[in-house]
Amino acid sequence: MAKTLTDDELAQLERQEQAQNQPQSQNDELAQELDILFPNQSLLIGDKTIKIKEYAFVEWLNLRQTYAPFIAKFTTLMTANDDVLVDDVLAFFEDEFADLKGLLLASIDEPADFLDSLTLTEMESLMP
Repeated sequence: MAKTLTDDELAQLERQEQAQNQPQSQNDELAQELDILFPNQSLLIGDKTIKIKEYAFVEWLNLRQTYAPFIAKFTTLMTANDDVLVDDVLAFFEDEFADLKGLLLASIDEPADFLDSLTLTEMESLMP
């Protein structure tokens, strides 16, 4: 015959279940926080998976020194008008491609000639 649990026994079972689930939820929470801090992505280009990483803080400080003129020009473009035309942004990227290429290469783990082999659509997919 089945035993009926008292309220205290039910409460104790609930606490045990919560304690067992807590480490997993803490791990999930930490993983989510890491995704926010370092939102790396994977992208399939052709038959190759490319990992795109956000620059780490110190890496960004170094890149910022190197690419300060590019960043300043891009900031000016984006803040000059309320309406920024896509064609203007694409023209800017075309004119400043050497700097854009350097920034892209810093965010993917691929050699420089990798970008040279990409189609227009594949290149656009690297710039979300």
